[in-house]
Formats: sequence, C-alpha cells, structure tokens
Amino acid sequence: LVFAILKNMFQVNISTYLGASAIVTMILGLALQPVLSNVLSGISLNVTKAFSRGDWIGIGTHEGVVVDTNWRETRLLDRQSNIVVLPNNAVASATLVNFAQPEAKTALTLSLKVGFGAPAARVRDALLAAAREVEAVAADPKPLAYILSYDEKGVSYQLKFWVTDYARKFSITTDVAERIWYKFRRRGIEV
Repeated sequence: LVFAILKNMFQVNISTYLGASAIVTMILGLALQPVLSNVLSGISLNVTKAFSRGDWIGIGTHEGVVVDTNWRETRLLDRQSNIVVLPNNAVASATLVNFAQPEAKTALTLSLKVGFGAPAARVRDALLAAAREVEAVAADPKPLAYILSYDEKGVSYQLKFWVTDYARKFSITTDVAERIWYKFRRRGIEV
C-alpha cells in the first residue's frame, strides 16, 4: 500500500525499494526462522495439551518430569537431577511418550532367561508371585508373565506389571527382580 501511494501520488520510482525490501524481508525471515519455529511449536504443544507440568514424559532419548514449558522451550528434570532444556520445535517433531496419560498407571517389563530344566508354569507362577509381593506394583491390572522365545541358551520370559509412580521405575523394578531371585532360588529355578 505504501509503495502504491509513493508510485501513484508522488511519482516515485519504487523498483529500487522493492528489491531492497525483498532482500531485507528474506534476511529477517531467515534470521527469525528458528525463533518462529519454536514459538509456533510452543503454541501447538499448549493447544494440544500433549503434557503438563508434573507429567513424566519421554522425548527421544530424554526422559524426565516436566518442570516448565513456555513459548520457546520445555524443561525436564531428568533422573540424574539435571535440567534438560529442549527447544519446542525439537519436542514437537520428536516422538513423545507421556507416562502420566491417560492415567497414572504405566506398565513396566522385566525380561530374563531361564534354563530348560524348569517347567514353564512353575517359572510363570514364580514371576507373578514376585510381582504381587512388591507393594508399589498395582494390583489392578494384574501382572502378566509371558514366554517370549526359545533358543539354545534357554527360555526367555517377560514379566509385565503396572505402577502408579513412574518416578520410582528403577527402584520398583529392582524390588521385583530381588523377589524373583528369592522365588527362583527357593524353587530351584536357574537363571
């Protein structure tokens, strides 16, 4: 509109101004591209409500509790008590896992290999009993034990159980693993 007024009313040759304004616009656009990308991604993340403060999330190789999110970045407190700052465009473009949604319960798994000498039903019973004895393991849904595969070294099993406190993932898994060791030892099952 300014260029049209200059050309028609004041008879100014605007061709030099058009070229200069195009170059300035291109420079500004390229310079602001990362900032605009983060802002638009931040708006998208807030509109979709993919996560909120206090949720345990996994983004790519990072995992932690959301301590803050703003127009430019998302901050996580990881398991080593470090703040991880992720640009919103990286968060929006990565695979995001929210361990707090749709509910606080999330499943954990523990895999192990057992020798061929132990009957499968006995192994599965020991795995399930061990998980049920750990107080932090949710009673509902009930733990599950699967046979994954057979190979020349033994039978691979997986125990799946649910927890409500994902922050304690490793300590709960350790408690379950300890109980498994004792159950196997008492029943003569060799890992």
